Amino acid sequence: MDLLLRRVPARGGFQGVRGALGFMGHLVRLTHGKADLVSPVSATLEDRDVRTWLSDLDVSANLIEKARVDSQNVATRYPLAAQIGSSVFLYTVTSQTGSKLRGSTPDELKRSVLGPDTDINDFENTLAAFEKFGAHFHYQEGRYYFDEEEQPDAKVEFRSLTVPDHKARELLRQIWLTDVFRDDGSTTLYSDTETTRRQLGEIGKDRLRFVLAPKRLTATERHELFDGLEFRNQVVLLEPKDGDFDLDRNPDFLKWAKRQVAAQELAAFSDGSERREIYERIQRADKGHCVSAIRKAGLILIRWEKFGPDESEDTCEEEIVSGKDMSRSDVLLFLTTALFPEQVFIDHLSDRLASLYSQTVKVIERDYQQVLGYPIPVGEMAVRALKKMCLDSRIGLRHSRDNACGRTPNLTMGELREATVDAPFVEGGGASPPVIKGKPPEFPPTPPVPGSEPPTHPRTTVKDAGCPPKPSTGEMRIEIASRLASLKDFWVQEVIFKTYFESDTGDLSGLPSAFRGSLSGSASVSVEIQIKKQGHFSKAEVEQMAEALPAYAGARYSANLKVVITQEEAHDG
Repeated sequence: MDLLLRRVPARGGFQGVRGALGFMGHLVRLTHGKADLVSPVSATLEDRDVRTWLSDLDVSANLIEKARVDSQNVATRYPLAAQIGSSVFLYTVTSQTGSKLRGSTPDELKRSVLGPDTDINDFENTLAAFEKFGAHFHYQEGRYYFDEEEQPDAKVEFRSLTVPDHKARELLRQIWLTDVFRDDGSTTLYSDTETTRRQLGEIGKDRLRFVLAPKRLTATERHELFDGLEFRNQVVLLEPKDGDFDLDRNPDFLKWAKRQVAAQELAAFSDGSERREIYERIQRADKGHCVSAIRKAGLILIRWEKFGPDESEDTCEEEIVSGKDMSRSDVLLFLTTALFPEQVFIDHLSDRLASLYSQTVKVIERDYQQVLGYPIPVGEMAVRALKKMCLDSRIGLRHSRDNACGRTPNLTMGELREATVDAPFVEGGGASPPVIKGKPPEFPPTPPVPGSEPPTHPRTTVKDAGCPPKPSTGEMRIEIASRLASLKDFWVQEVIFKTYFESDTGDLSGLPSAFRGSLSGSASVSVEIQIKKQGHFSKAEVEQMAEALPAYAGARYSANLKVVITQEEAHDG
């Protein structure tokens, strides 16, 4: 009665002979058989005559249709949408134009809608749905009302409800590949074993390939993916560091992706450039949420140590990838600096040096591309390691165009791959003299000859030789060689190698697993490793020991040697 007798006349009333009493009579005819009270709820927007009466108050009739559409959209999911929509619209259309008292207060809305049998939770949920999905439903300064000004975010939110899950998942995978990982065509996302293996085959076998898993894989899934895969040591499996991460089923990810699809569709059909820009801005914001959340989840790299006949005999290490963007370039940098730098390949090749002889560089490189548990070759890392070993005279390389040992061979990359690995040799001559291990042979003393000089007997002197800390095993080897070069007739009785590593701050995940185990996060680390060997060693053998030490970025290396020097001394009779 307040609306009809006070607010309607203030708006100019209904036109012609139709007055407030006539409108009330129509509402009574609509509700007398099903409602105890006539309230703003009774002015349903679904009734054509009600819309005709109210068009006198809303001359353009645009707002009636917008309110009706919003009510219908919300009614598909919430039970009190028609009642709340009709009440808010009646309060809106009977308000003074430009008045701050436009629409209804929450209490007025409750008196209009609630009855003895109404669930208050249904009321609250439906009202929240209007605020979320109603493109023309507004709430300001404690009042609800409809307005012709559209709320783009609400329109995107409602349209997103119609986007299917599979379309959202496709978009999420594309965002991870393109916007986060920045793929160059060498990456696929894991879906199932058969599909992923087929996609890896389509990428090509002569390059490093990446598999992004949308969630942590089981041991069985990992084994089945790599079982029988060609060039499988060039396949890098990356899984989310966050064990609860699931790209395909996370409700927040799906919501953001659906909103992007909805905003893109609305932008495509927008009339003006301003409205289109608003939808595009919403799309960019939701994509930003996806990108940020995927990066925050982090990555772990699955490093194979042993691939068994079934998953129960597999051995894998999970290495946390360091990097800000979790992009492909971050993973490559992590592989080449933290996990498998050139020195790791040199050490690995040195451990099986005898088996390399007579093999071509191409065959050796192929082993590193195929054998799980070997260091993962990025680019030409294995070939570069062999070139470095040739430069350091640890191996020789033979080719019809150039034989090299102690220098870099003058060969193209294609020719270098055809070169054959050989034992170290002297260029222009034969093979270098073999190193004879063990003590020199002992001979019985020569009997004195009458009238001759007294016989001489060897005298030994033990001398300490040290190598100050060096930043790499190679520089330590050079220092040892220079200190022993001036000595003659000697052998090394004892050698002590020390490796010292210290890091005050930083993420443990960037350190070798030998230093940190499976720990991660920020911490300070101090590590000292001492290796002591005793025996009868030549200069070359000590240098080989130095080169065979484990290489760690940022470590310092030193050595202490006990050198036995043999001298001739005259006998005193």
